[in-house]
Amino acid sequence: MGAYLARRLLRTVFVLVGVSVLVFSMTYLVPGDPVLAMLGEQVTSGESIENVRRDLGLDRSPLEQYVRFLGDAVQGDLGRSWRSKQPVTEIIMEQLPATLQLTMAGLGFAVVFGVTIGMIAGVHRNSWVDQLSMFIALIGVSMPAFWLGLLLILVFSVHLGWVPIVGYGGLNRLILPALTLGLQASAIIARIVRASILEELRRDYVTTARAKGLSESRVLTFHALRNALIPVVTVVGLQFGSLLGGAVVIETVFARQGIGRVAVTAITGRDFPLIQGIVLFAAVVYVLVNLGVDIIYARLNPQISVY
Repeated sequence: MGAYLARRLLRTVFVLVGVSVLVFSMTYLVPGDPVLAMLGEQVTSGESIENVRRDLGLDRSPLEQYVRFLGDAVQGDLGRSWRSKQPVTEIIMEQLPATLQLTMAGLGFAVVFGVTIGMIAGVHRNSWVDQLSMFIALIGVSMPAFWLGLLLILVFSVHLGWVPIVGYGGLNRLILPALTLGLQASAIIARIVRASILEELRRDYVTTARAKGLSESRVLTFHALRNALIPVVTVVGLQFGSLLGGAVVIETVFARQGIGRVAVTAITGRDFPLIQGIVLFAAVVYVLVNLGVDIIYARLNPQISVY
């Protein structure tokens, strides 16, 4: 287990360094001069442009800029927004609670709904219940999040008036965004759970448990389901990163505050330090979550630690 953990940590470090290189390269990959984009109509002379470039450190070589960027990032300093002049880390921390609230609510819905639908489909294999469950899962995978969000707003907010249309606040403003965000992930989880349940129900230990006279519900709950959920741990970790990224669309559709909405504003305003900070932060969270999932998975299934 120790060797497996060391290998995973080493890979994580390499991934994070690679991510930092890609994030830093955004300044050079995007067409146009970032200083001109920042100044806009405020450009008065070439001298003023050079002064701004010098203040931002853009007059240095790319290698020097990257080393400085990486060193500051390791210390939690992601620079300052070109627009608001506010530290990027401070902006992210201000918006993080709203985004985490939405992400965790969406993930909670995805896990509960996905496991339930997948378990029902697996137990009632090839029945109309199974076909209906997988049809719902197919809709969840195929439906774009922004379209579903607009549809839910139209039905439950505009026509029925059950919940507020947009905004950030209490539970009533969280329900629709969480459902929109979590539906696709729940469909993926449901299909994984169904396949795992069908595989586990064919194993010898299930046959032995039935031969001992255990009820079908006990066999399913305490034997098959527990082992069938092991692959779900990995899927949930991957879906957390996807949901965190999907919050960009959902926060925009529902006009919620959060990191995603700030990212959209930063992109339209070409605020490169803020864009870089948000992308790097999201990537680090995604990588660390998956590292945690790998460790948990190795604990649940010790055979994985030999690879």
